[in-house]
Amino acid sequence: MLALVLGFLLVSTLLSSALTTAFRFTSTPEAQRALDIKEMLRGPVGTNEVVIVQSGSDDLNVDSDAFQSFVELDLFAKLEALGPEVIKAGTLINYYQDRAPFLASGNRLATIIPFTMAGDYDDSTDNIDKVLDVVDTAKGNSDFKVLITGQATVGKTFQEISQEDLKKGESYGIPIALIILI
Repeated sequence: MLALVLGFLLVSTLLSSALTTAFRFTSTPEAQRALDIKEMLRGPVGTNEVVIVQSGSDDLNVDSDAFQSFVELDLFAKLEALGPEVIKAGTLINYYQDRAPFLASGNRLATIIPFTMAGDYDDSTDNIDKVLDVVDTAKGNSDFKVLITGQATVGKTFQEISQEDLKKGESYGIPIALIILI
């Protein structure tokens, strides 16, 4: 019984700090060495992200002043203010800079703001929260639907879900294993 109580106590206090969802090679295979050399020569490869802004009504389209104001002031300017340590310099663009047709939907009710996160994948994962804060703040406007997707965003979501599942599985699995062993 003492071992069981001790096991539950240890699991509840130490498990969360011991679990990780990080994938790392335990050795340095050729593929990892090639990636390291590529990163050394070209710099870190950032992850690509896309913010999608969609109008809530047919009256608001990418050609309207309200749409442009929302995209440029509520989103683009705030994303740009995060700086080059979060978003790679020169990669953040929007439709209103040069009216590139590929940045607006065919029905003119949506536009995208693509960019590349600065640094490597780990940096992107660490910094994506700052971008998500800007997007979440913009979601407060009921006239527009704001979404984000990309490698760092999806990676963060997978990491959170797998961390919860791992914690839940281990919190049940370890005590049950201890009971069986006893």
